[in-house]
Amino acid sequence: MCIMCDGFSYEEAMRSIDLSIRIHGWHLTLVEAPMPWCYTIGLTETFGHSELIVVDVEMADEERLIRWAVGMIERGGSLDSAELTRRRVEVVPVHDRHLGGEWFATWANHYGETPPTGSFLQIVPPPDWFCECHQHLTRRLDRPDGRPLANRAARRRQQRSTRR
Repeated sequence: MCIMCDGFSYEEAMRSIDLSIRIHGWHLTLVEAPMPWCYTIGLTETFGHSELIVVDVEMADEERLIRWAVGMIERGGSLDSAELTRRRVEVVPVHDRHLGGEWFATWANHYGETPPTGSFLQIVPPPDWFCECHQHLTRRLDRPDGRPLANRAARRRQQRSTRR
């Protein structure tokens, strides 16, 4: 739950984000919606690195994935492509169409502007993090429509289930 939902004022919430960035170099924003998501604020400011977002995973897993990725940035200044490949994690740029909406509202409130082009990367976990029927349903923010990448096997499963 966000701290404003817990009774903090808007100003207190923004000061809390600022303090987190000053102390840790970044802030983690957790959004509890029907499908939770989380993203960073401050990576660009502190490390000169694009901010990160994870969607459509259990909140605890989203948080762990972001913290793992930020750890690489803190240690080496960037995401280690060999480590991403080893863990089968994909990183894709967020399409401009998503930057002005609700996805990054707290970032926009904190900085007083819409995130600029290229300012966010989506971390996409490997398909084996999900059950077979949900493996290819992660929203892809690198696509203008935000829809998952459908593969042939997923389409076939969908067609079989609708015929029954």
